[in-house]
Amino acid sequence: MKKILLTLLFTSSIILAKAQIGITAGGNIAKYSYTSNADRKFIFGFNGGLFYNHNFGENFAIQPELLYTLKGATLYTEIFIGSNNPVMKYQNRLKYVQFSLPVMRSFEVSDEFDFDFGLGVFVGYLTSADYTAKNFDGTSSKGDFKIGNGATDSFKALDYGASAKIGFTMSKTLGFHFRYEAGLADLSPTPNDPKLKTGNMTFNISYIFGSRD
Repeated sequence: MKKILLTLLFTSSIILAKAQIGITAGGNIAKYSYTSNADRKFIFGFNGGLFYNHNFGENFAIQPELLYTLKGATLYTEIFIGSNNPVMKYQNRLKYVQFSLPVMRSFEVSDEFDFDFGLGVFVGYLTSADYTAKNFDGTSSKGDFKIGNGATDSFKALDYGASAKIGFTMSKTLGFHFRYEAGLADLSPTPNDPKLKTGNMTFNISYIFGSRD
């Protein structure tokens, strides 16, 4: 047992010696869609959180992230002749706590500049969802969506999918990256409804405390 504990301690120390904690924050351009999404447009959001960079090999790293991120969509209503519906559009906001796990590949362009590319997966939990209804006369109203798997709910809580990330890192610490996240989970609680899936483009600035070398 003592040898096992010493081996685990030694292995952990090696891993921690090659790993760094980082912070990241940025903006989202998000849209969820049904099978037909002609009336759904993008919504702007934000994200921020922490990540853990661990190098393995010469130019590879895993970067597990824990983020708070805002997704959703802007929905424009269909107005028929004779309709008295005052609502012009709905801005629906879905607020997630999300865990992402990208595997990154870096290409050293110079001593101070690295080009980065990565692929990964994510799992998100919907903590809250709300909307703002904006009317043609300039007034607006707000409300909340119900989250769950029941017939009266609007969105399921669990989302998951795949992501691709590209960008660059300066001085091994300051990063600028774009990422696209494609949701694979159907968020619609009603089985007979069209599938509802998230999509999200992000631009993030990140900082690693300590060199990636």
